Amino acid sequence: FLERLWSMRHVTNLNKGKIFVTVISGLSRQGREAVQSSVAVELAMERTKLIAQLQIEGNVPCLTCGYGDDCWGSGARRLHPGQKTSADLCVPVESQPVWAEASDTGGVIRRWFNGDLTELPDVGLKIEQNQPA
Repeated sequence: FLERLWSMRHVTNLNKGKIFVTVISGLSRQGREAVQSSVAVELAMERTKLIAQLQIEGNVPCLTCGYGDDCWGSGARRLHPGQKTSADLCVPVESQPVWAEASDTGGVIRRWFNGDLTELPDVGLKIEQNQPA
């Protein structure tokens, strides 16, 4: 997806100033943060306004596939050693902090579109001003 933005950046920079929110899902916090960082760099090159970066703690499908206890490659056994594989071990997104963060971000966007905010937050990377836009 990000490489496809090149055609919009080349010469005319059609993405400049557009607002973005990233939502990254995965098992590893370290992995999610690495992806967020990489995406933030790409969006900074686009001169966009990254207003929020949300992370969802993911779940392995092995918790619900029915073979998690017997499968040689089950991620559930690695994440929950000694426990019987069960959907009860899933972490619902509704109980994660990201649920409230997403709602708050939506509220910020709504207030901005309604004219109640004059400026949006910017959590993205800053590109030096002397670089071409």
